[in-house]
Amino acid sequence: MENDDKTVHRTSAPFVKAVSAVFTLLLLYVAFALLIPGASLFGRYQYYVILTGSMRPTIEVGDVVFVNHRTSLSSIESGDIVAFYADVTADGENDVVVHYVHDVDRSNGTFTTRAENTTTPDPWTLSESDLVGVYSMRVPRIGRFLLFAQTTLGRIVIAVDIALIYVIYRLWIKDKDKEESKKEKTT
Repeated sequence: MENDDKTVHRTSAPFVKAVSAVFTLLLLYVAFALLIPGASLFGRYQYYVILTGSMRPTIEVGDVVFVNHRTSLSSIESGDIVAFYADVTADGENDVVVHYVHDVDRSNGTFTTRAENTTTPDPWTLSESDLVGVYSMRVPRIGRFLLFAQTTLGRIVIAVDIALIYVIYRLWIKDKDKEESKKEKTT
């Protein structure tokens, strides 16, 4: 019976290593996609950190929103939440803004937007080329961490944390292997 237990343990080890490797690769992919500004997650979605309270209480400052960027003007309706490019600060630079669609004029190929708690449209008229995508979901409060992670200090802290976790994990595995080796020698 003892040999059967060892056989089961030995045959399950490659499976556990394979699952661990797949999980690690998936975790690295998601971490990479979240830490690189503007990176697409699974090809269809981009994430944006909300920096202002214009969409409160539906979307709070510090939330992360995921936007399906495979969309067109023909698929949006009044009341949808969309991400779009607009020169909010009048500095000649377009920012990504997340607001409600106020009105869609399909004959002109334009749309207007508005913030959460108002019926007054934003001052800009947008076209399909300004449309980034349609809001899909939000993750509350992780935006501040992601913004920190994109700074030099944040990347250093994350790299040191990953290195420490790796060292601790390797030491733990090494101790576990030594214990199993001792058990095998005594049996």
